[in-house]
Amino acid sequence: MNFSGCMPDSHLEVAAPDVKMVAQPFFPPNNLLPPPATTVMFRLSLIAAVFSMLIVGLPTVHAVDGKPAPRFETHVRSIMKTHCWQCHGEEKQPEGELDLRLVRLMLKGGESGAAVVAGKPDESLLYQRLRDGEMPPESTHLLSAKELKVVRDWIAAGAETVRPEPESVEEAVFITDEERAHWSFQPIIRPTVPQVKHRKSVANPIDAFLLATLEERGFKYSPRALAHTLIRRLYLDLHGLPPTPEAVASLTAKNDSDAWLQLVNQLLTSDRYGERWARHWLDVAGYADSEGYNDVDAVRPHAWRYRDYVIRSFNNDKPFDQFIREQLAGDEMVTSPQNNLSNADAELLAATGFLRMAPDGTGGAVPDVNVARNDTIADTIKIVSSSLMGMTVGCAQCHDHRYDPISQADYYRFRAIFEPAFDWEKWRKPSQRRISLYTDDNRAEAARVEAQAKKVDARRSTKQAEFIAATFEKQLTKLPVEIHEQARAAHKADAKKRTAEQISLFKKHPSLNVTAGSLYLYDKKAADQLKTMADEATKIRATKPPEEFVRALTEVAGRVPVTKLFFRGDHDQQKQELMPAGLTVISETADLNKIRVDAAELATTGRRMSLARRLTSSAYPLTARVIVNRVWLHHFGRGLVATPADFGTLGQKPTHPELLDWLAAEFIESGWSLKHLHRLILTSSAWQQQLRNSNEQDDTDPDNELYGGARLLRLDAEVLRDSMLALSGRLNRKAFGPSVPVMADRVGRFVIGKENLNAGRPGAKIDMKGEEFRRSIYIQVRRSRPLSVLDTFDRPAMAPNCDMRRPSTGSTQSLLMMNSDLLLEYSRYLAARLADEAGDDLTQQIQLSWQLVYSRRPEHSELDSATAFLNEQTAIFGEQSAYKPNEKKPPARTAGQEAVALMCQMLLSSNEFLYVD
Repeated sequence: MNFSGCMPDSHLEVAAPDVKMVAQPFFPPNNLLPPPATTVMFRLSLIAAVFSMLIVGLPTVHAVDGKPAPRFETHVRSIMKTHCWQCHGEEKQPEGELDLRLVRLMLKGGESGAAVVAGKPDESLLYQRLRDGEMPPESTHLLSAKELKVVRDWIAAGAETVRPEPESVEEAVFITDEERAHWSFQPIIRPTVPQVKHRKSVANPIDAFLLATLEERGFKYSPRALAHTLIRRLYLDLHGLPPTPEAVASLTAKNDSDAWLQLVNQLLTSDRYGERWARHWLDVAGYADSEGYNDVDAVRPHAWRYRDYVIRSFNNDKPFDQFIREQLAGDEMVTSPQNNLSNADAELLAATGFLRMAPDGTGGAVPDVNVARNDTIADTIKIVSSSLMGMTVGCAQCHDHRYDPISQADYYRFRAIFEPAFDWEKWRKPSQRRISLYTDDNRAEAARVEAQAKKVDARRSTKQAEFIAATFEKQLTKLPVEIHEQARAAHKADAKKRTAEQISLFKKHPSLNVTAGSLYLYDKKAADQLKTMADEATKIRATKPPEEFVRALTEVAGRVPVTKLFFRGDHDQQKQELMPAGLTVISETADLNKIRVDAAELATTGRRMSLARRLTSSAYPLTARVIVNRVWLHHFGRGLVATPADFGTLGQKPTHPELLDWLAAEFIESGWSLKHLHRLILTSSAWQQQLRNSNEQDDTDPDNELYGGARLLRLDAEVLRDSMLALSGRLNRKAFGPSVPVMADRVGRFVIGKENLNAGRPGAKIDMKGEEFRRSIYIQVRRSRPLSVLDTFDRPAMAPNCDMRRPSTGSTQSLLMMNSDLLLEYSRYLAARLADEAGDDLTQQIQLSWQLVYSRRPEHSELDSATAFLNEQTAIFGEQSAYKPNEKKPPARTAGQEAVALMCQMLLSSNEFLYVD
C-alpha cells in the first residue's frame, strides 16, 4: 500500500507485518506546533496515529495518470458544494430526490437511479450531466475543464473518501476535518524565533522570521535606505505629511538606532498620527457622511462624531480590544441616563457609529422598505465580519457558503446578535435613532436664556398693542362717528370669529384692518421699533446651548425580536427560529464564550457585548491575526495575507505564517497596543531597507513576497492632497468637528464649498474662511459626490466599505496634475512660500523646493537644469505678459513668479513626489 501524496510534508518509514510503505504523515504548519517542550510527545502521538491507521485499515488509493487519486473530501466536495448543493442538498426536498452531500447518497441516487457508478465515470449520471452542460442549469455556473477532470478522475479511481462518512448530514457534523484544519481557524501560538546567518541584520524578531525565509532561497536583505529617504517614508507612513527640512537635517546629523527610535516615538505621540491612521480604519468601517443606497444620498449630519472618536482612539493608543468592544457595544457600557449623558458615555455612543455606517435609504422613499431595511443589516454584517474577522460571512446570506464552512443557519445566528438593535420589523429611521446630547445643565441654561428672551417678547407685545391701537384710532377719525363703536368692537373681535356684519364693515373700510402684519403700512417708524425688539429677542435666543446629536445604535428596552432563517435570503420566506451564536467552525476549534441570548442585569440583551468579548478573547483565532495583518499591509504595501478581508478558502495563505502568529501573539500580550506594533515594525531592518535592486530576486520573487527590499508605493489620495497643502503653506491644521462640505462647481466637478444655488444654478462663491484647506480626513465623504482630486487618485467608494485600496495608474491622473486649477493654485502658493523663505535668490529657491518636495538637496545637474529652465520660462512669460502703459493695472504675478510656480507644478507632478521609495 502506498500512501505517497495523501499526507504532505515529512517522510516517515513505518514497518508492519507484510507491509512495506513510505507514508507522509500530516504535520500541521509550524505556526500550529505546540511549544518546544511538547514537540517530541506530539510527534510520537502522530507516529502512534499512523500505526492505528494501519490497524484499522484505509481505503485503497488508485493512481490516476501516475498521480495519487483524488478523494471526495479533499478534491470533489468543494466542487459539489459550489455548483450543486443549492439544489441537491440544502433544500428540505432535494431536486430529483438526489442529495450530493455524501458519496453514499450519490451511490444510492435519486429518481433517475444511481448518480455515481464507482470506477465508471461515463456510466455515471452525475458526470454525464456535468460533462454535457446540463448541470448546473445556469450556464454561468458550469464546471471548468479542470473541475470536470477532477470529478472524472475521482469516479474513475473508485469514488473513494478519506474516512468513513457521518451517519447524518447535520450542520455541525457536516463540517469536515479538512475544513476545521484551515490555517486561520487554528489557535494563535507564539512560535519560536528562528536562528539566521545574517544576525547583524536582525533588529527584532520580525527580521529573524523574514531572513529565515530569504536565506532558504539564498537571499538576504537589501541595504538600509538613506536617511532622507527613510525620514520621508516615516513621515508619510505615520502622519501622511512630508517632513520639514529641519527634521531631515536632524536625522541626517545623527542617523543611529537611538535617534531613529526617538523619532518614531515623537511621531507616534503627535496628533497627526491619529489623523492619518484613523483613515485606514475608516476605510474598513465604511465611513461616510451620507446615507447612500439611492440617488437621494441624504447627508448624515452627525456621522463625524464617529470619525472623531476613531482619531482620538488612535492618538490615545486605546487598547484595540477595548476599541472593538466600544464599537460593537458602546451603548451597553453607558452608565448615565440617556437624557443626561456624560462626555464619556457620549463617546461610547459615538463609537457605535461603526454599526451605523452601512448605506441606509430608509429615511426617504424606497421601492420596498423591507428590502431596504434588510439590505442595511446585511451590509452591516459584511462590514463587521470583513473588518474584524477577515471572513466573507455575507456569502452565506442566501445559501450555505460555497467555499468556507459557514452555513446559512450560521449567518442568521450571527445576524441574531444584531437583531435587537436593528429590528427590521419595528424599524427606526435614521432620524429616530439619533440621541440628543443635551444635559440638565444645557436645559437649565436654555431655560434661563428663554426667560430673558420672553421678557423682551412681552415688552414688544405691549408696545405692538399700543402702536396698533393708536394707529387704528387714527384711521377711525377719518370715518363717520356713528360707526366708531361698531368698528372698535369688530377690531377687538378675533378675526376668525367676526360676524358677517363685521366682515362687511372691514371690507367696506379696509383702512381699519390694522394688524401686526400691516402696521408697517401705516407707521413704518413704529414697525422699525418693534423689529429691533424682535431682533434683540432672537439674538438672546441664539446664545442657548445648541442641541447636538450623536448617530448611534441602541436597543429598545424590553423588546427582543425573533430571528428566523430567510429561505434563499428572502424575508417573505421565513423558516426556523435561530438563537444568536458565533460561527460553528470557530466554536468547535476554540474554547470561547457563547453568545448570550439575554442579559438580565442589563437594559439590553447583551448580545453584542458578548460577541465583542468573544472576538477579543486570546483564544479567538481570527481577530488579532486580521488586525496585525492590516497594520502590516499599511506599513509595507502588502499584507502577510494578501487578502485582508478573506482569511477563508478563497483567500491567499500567509506568506509567513509563523511571523503572522508571532505578531498576533505579541499584539495580544502587549495589551492590544497598536503603537507597540508600529514600533516593532518601524524599528525592524526589514522596514528600513532600500528599494530592492536584485535581478535574481526580481526573477525568483517578482511580487516581493519575501521582503528582500522595500516596495515602491504610490501616495494615497488624501496624503497627496494634504502634502501639497502642507508644502504650499496653506494647510489648516484645525482638528475635529463637522465635515467640510462638498459641492458641484460650474462644470460638474465636485469641489470643496458650500452650495449656493440660484434657480438651480451656482450663485456667488461662499467664503469658506480657510476651511477648504483642512486635512482630507475632515472633508465630507458623500457617496454621490466624491471630491474630484481624491476620486482621481483612487479614494475608495464605500459600498459598503473598502477592505483594501487598489491604486491605479491612468491618464486622468496626469491630466489633473497638468491642467487642474487646484494644482496651479497650490503651485503658486508654494512659489510664494519659496520667495518668502529663500528671498529672490533663484539658487536658494531651487534648493529649498527640492528639500520641501523631495526631502533632499538637488544634485548639481538638477540645480543647473532648474536654473536654465527658470531663466527660459521667465523670458517666455515676460514676452506673453509684458505690461503695456495703456493697461489699467500690471499682471498680478511677475514673469519670474510664474516661472517658479511652473517649476513647482513640475515637482509636484513628478514620480519622485507621487511615490514613496
